[in-house]
Amino acid sequence: MRKIRTLLERYDRVIWIRFVGEFITGISGAMLAPFLILYLHEVFNGSVMIPMLVVSLQPFTEMLVTFLAGPYTDRVGRKIAINGSLFLQGAAMIGFVFADSVWMIAILYALNGAGRAIYIPASRAQIADQTSEDMRSEVFAVISAIGSFGMTIGPAAGLILYKSSPSLLFLLEGSALLIYFALCAAFMTETAPLNTGGNVKGSGIIPASAIRRPLSFYLPLIGFMLLSMPISLFYAQMETTYRLFSQDMFKDGVFALTLMSIAKAVFSLFVEIPLVKWSSKFTMRKIIGISYVCFALAAVGLGFSSTYIMLITTVLILTIGESIGLNHFLSFVGRMAPEDRRGTFFAIYGTHWDLSRTISPAIGGLIMLHAGGGLIFLGAGALLLVSLAIQQKIAGIAERSYLRTVPKNIPDSKRVVV
Repeated sequence: MRKIRTLLERYDRVIWIRFVGEFITGISGAMLAPFLILYLHEVFNGSVMIPMLVVSLQPFTEMLVTFLAGPYTDRVGRKIAINGSLFLQGAAMIGFVFADSVWMIAILYALNGAGRAIYIPASRAQIADQTSEDMRSEVFAVISAIGSFGMTIGPAAGLILYKSSPSLLFLLEGSALLIYFALCAAFMTETAPLNTGGNVKGSGIIPASAIRRPLSFYLPLIGFMLLSMPISLFYAQMETTYRLFSQDMFKDGVFALTLMSIAKAVFSLFVEIPLVKWSSKFTMRKIIGISYVCFALAAVGLGFSSTYIMLITTVLILTIGESIGLNHFLSFVGRMAPEDRRGTFFAIYGTHWDLSRTISPAIGGLIMLHAGGGLIFLGAGALLLVSLAIQQKIAGIAERSYLRTVPKNIPDSKRVVV
């Protein structure tokens, strides 16, 4: 009982709500994600380019909305932003059950993208609000591991439903998002921090004048974001063209995708949190080096894996890279961000995912049609290695720009970056 009580007390109630919500949406999302491209591929009569263009609409919408979403969550608070985004995503997913045209599917993708664009910076800023600096990477890793646990269940169940009734996958995902919305609306408290204007913590209202800074203030962060794009370009190809490329590499491509999802989930569940804790004392330069090399090896591995053993080995290398890299990158952004600009900082940094997922599927589809899928992932690996050293320098510039005036001997909740 003492161990259970200690575990419960380790995290704030808001964080526990996030854990529960990420778990239920992680399962439903894992049921849908591996088969979404295949579903659209069938709906559009075997077309390669139409599914890629439709899928690109969601991140394109996210990219447009993101520029408003960060400042929005800094002004109105995390709870309003998270609740609205979850409701919008849930409604869009249920709408897919009734969609019967390419235009309806495109509109629903755009609405879902808008919801995600609001949710992501608000949820990450909320974690930065509620956790100390030395706990942030751990909380990000726990949320990722919870999603991975869902991935151990989701793909196999999704495979069964996909073969019987694909529309049920959208219904389950929409229902899970609405349940998460209900939990947040009922039990989540506001976490927006006290600002210098005298607003009371929890009011969630921060005047626009308090969050305005010249563009030059954000340039180091923008540089760090742009040099993260090789990672998200690789992921975008993994989420789109690889779904089709795997059909050529394996006799049963659907089984290969399911195996890949389950293997990644199992590896993440057991190694992600230990790897984050082990690497927590590393410099950002070393974290970038390890993670980018792992991502490059994984990209080349996917391009040439033709056996299940090669595929599982590649997934293990990928898991090591993202465990050490992605969680610490988010913690790094949270550490750099002033308290009243956390939503804005996470929104700017997260833009690289939207940019990549907007431009990458169509480009990857063209390369796949004319040169084959292997070239896509070989090029992704080369791009990651080329950008490694530059990103290390950019991270150093960003760290000096935002952290040089932050004392090291005061609590994270009291720090002020000027």
